[in-house]
Amino acid sequence: MIITVTLNPAIDKTIMIDRLTPGKLNRVKEVITLPGGKGINVAQVIHQMGENVLTTGILGGNTGDAIKTFLRKKKLKADFISSNYATRQNIKILETSISRETEINEPGKVSKNDFKALEKKLRDYLAVGNLIVMAGSIPHGLSSNTYNHLIRLCKEAEIPVIVDTSGNNLKEVLKEQPFLIKPNLHEAQELIGEEIKNEKDMKETVNYFLAQGVEIIVISMGARGAIFANKKNCYYLKTPQVSISNTTVGAGDSMVAGLAVALQKNMPFKEIACYAAAIATSYVKLGKIELLNKEMIKKTKEKITIKII
Repeated sequence: MIITVTLNPAIDKTIMIDRLTPGKLNRVKEVITLPGGKGINVAQVIHQMGENVLTTGILGGNTGDAIKTFLRKKKLKADFISSNYATRQNIKILETSISRETEINEPGKVSKNDFKALEKKLRDYLAVGNLIVMAGSIPHGLSSNTYNHLIRLCKEAEIPVIVDTSGNNLKEVLKEQPFLIKPNLHEAQELIGEEIKNEKDMKETVNYFLAQGVEIIVISMGARGAIFANKKNCYYLKTPQVSISNTTVGAGDSMVAGLAVALQKNMPFKEIACYAAAIATSYVKLGKIELLNKEMIKKTKEKITIKII
């Protein structure tokens, strides 16, 4: 079973308008409100693909209750710690005429006791899990090396960990040498302190991360495609261009879900890369997790080009 961990869940409200005019009245075309938090998003995609998954983390308040209700209706296995702090809300503004998205995220907050309870819960679940996904930001109240404690638990149980986080959190995580990390282009550039302009830069960047002890490094680059590398192979995948349907929020999470499913199925490395990229591209095109299907993913895979770098 795959287990996903979300320390900082959220209710994501996507506001769709034609084009944002700051300082003026803007008419809203549509509002989409869904539970968010990267680990929860990952779990939803894995569940949609028909795989066995459980999602855990920390939830609180009315927003936390709303997320629990949503997951229950989806029949997605969930077991969260209840916090006295309300789960945060995030605002996404999607300008449909130019396919531009602006995110306004609350920081979120939990207590150290909340985390201790989650740590105990995860330790218990390691007896039945064989792949762990830790994804998203770390809320106020916890330090930037919080993921490190959980990674060590998983390593003691000899269970591989996928981590998708950013900034100082990612920098700290590297010290524990997780099995797989998936920064996006901005996050990777921020960490190495240089811009990734060409294939030479791509190769140097993945080598940097592999030298830190990571087994697999995946860098998602939006319309530019993605890089997938381990110690033996480095692939640059270009995905078919698609228009944004509803939101790009969750595209990276869909890729992480694809990685988890492919690893669970013991696919060859090249197939892992193609499968994960196809799921992410399909999600951007469809805009809703519940619309993802195997036929769409198969057709998208056929349009992906792969280059060894």
